[in-house]
Amino acid sequence: MTFQPNHWHKVDHSPPTYFPKGVPADHPTAFSDGSWVFTGDKAKTRYFIPLHGVASKSLKREAMARRTPEKQRKLDKEREIDRGIRGAAKDLATGFVDSFDWVNQPPVELVRR
Repeated sequence: MTFQPNHWHKVDHSPPTYFPKGVPADHPTAFSDGSWVFTGDKAKTRYFIPLHGVASKSLKREAMARRTPEKQRKLDKEREIDRGIRGAAKDLATGFVDSFDWVNQPPVELVRR
C-alpha cells in the first residue's frame, strides 16, 4: 500500500500528528476511539486511525507504510516473541490438562498379598 498524502491532514506539529481528512482535530483519541501508528522517525511522527466513520483498514495500512525499516524490524521481532510466548503458554496449558488424564481412568482395584 502506498502512502497517499491527500488522505491526511496535520493536526499538530510537535510531534507531527496526522488525522484522516474529514476527522476533526479535536476528535477523541482514547483506546476506545481508535489506534495510533507510530512511524519511528526522529520527529516521532504519528497517525491516528479512528475506529468508525472512515476506511480504517486501508488508512492503517497506508500509515504503516510510513514506518521506518528499523521500526518495522522492531515490531516484527516483538510479534515473533509474542508468538513464541503464546505457543509456550498453549503447550504448558495443554500439558497441564493432559496430566489430569488419570481422572478419567477407571478405578484401579488394589489387591492385597
